[in-house]
Amino acid sequence: HQDTAESYNSLGLANSDMGNLNAALECFKKSLQMMKKLSVKDHCKIANNINDMGTVYYKMGDYHNAREQFQNAIDLSKKISDERASTATSYHNLAAAHLALESYPEALQYFRQASTMRLEVLGQHVHTANSFHMLGVVHHKMNDFTSAIEAFQTASDMRSNLLGDHHDTAESYHLLGLAKCGMEDYKGALESLEKALQLGRNLSTGEQPSIADITRISGELYLKMDDYHNAREQFQSAVNLYKELPDERASTATSYHNLAAAHLALGSYLEALEGFKQASTMRLAVFGQHVHTANSFHMLGVVQHKINDFTSAVESFQKASDMRATLLGDHQDTAESYNSLGLANSDM
Repeated sequence: HQDTAESYNSLGLANSDMGNLNAALECFKKSLQMMKKLSVKDHCKIANNINDMGTVYYKMGDYHNAREQFQNAIDLSKKISDERASTATSYHNLAAAHLALESYPEALQYFRQASTMRLEVLGQHVHTANSFHMLGVVHHKMNDFTSAIEAFQTASDMRSNLLGDHHDTAESYHLLGLAKCGMEDYKGALESLEKALQLGRNLSTGEQPSIADITRISGELYLKMDDYHNAREQFQSAVNLYKELPDERASTATSYHNLAAAHLALGSYLEALEGFKQASTMRLAVFGQHVHTANSFHMLGVVQHKINDFTSAVESFQKASDMRATLLGDHQDTAESYNSLGLANSDM
């Protein structure tokens, strides 16, 4: 009976919300099978059922089956003139499945359709903002930073108006800043990142990793702008934040390296020495033989050379040279380390 089918669909939704994905999928399949058997004429209910099934497949990481279900839902929804909102949702979900499968041109196409359709049907709405945000994500992945900025700006404005201080608003400003960075608009990037950072701080449940990441990225932008004092301040803040997070040792090491680079640019050699020592030790422990580890040992050698500790400089440049030769082979960085090693040996 149609009521039985509807109950199975509702049971599937409840199971999905509880994370019982296999049970949810089974309920949706029973509901769909029953509606087909009964020749239910309500295409809207069938389309919603198929869309819900696709959502479960997506949550399970089965993006191929999710993509298939979302496409079927679109085909049905398009037959119903007054169901454009549902069609837009299916386009958004289909795009998400393509994005998960790294099919970027298809994801781009469907997020465009979803955002355009949602803007027409829903206007200024959180769902519309979500589609514009995801459209920006795909543009960014395809290195189309100009289009990414436009999409993220639309999402940021919409989320700011609708949600105010919210994690989603902060995320759009964060990614807007990264897109501007891709265009080398460092001042504009800093403005957007500062908005994201302020929102994160205002939220009582602010995610510390995100705040730390934005702080570190801001420091990197100041470094690119040769504003070493502000860079140093941001990197020190990032180090302090990362040190409180047990799973962020790699990011802590990166911030120590960047902080040391800012100290070096300011001629604060003892502070730079301490930073590069911590970065190289931590990176060796976290990454082992890695280009980042080699970079920290090389820069440690640079500082040791500058303060005339040639013995230590030789040791650091030797480690960097060996590591870069193994990892990179014939490479400009390898040649640089060997050249610096030669100079340090010469000065001894």
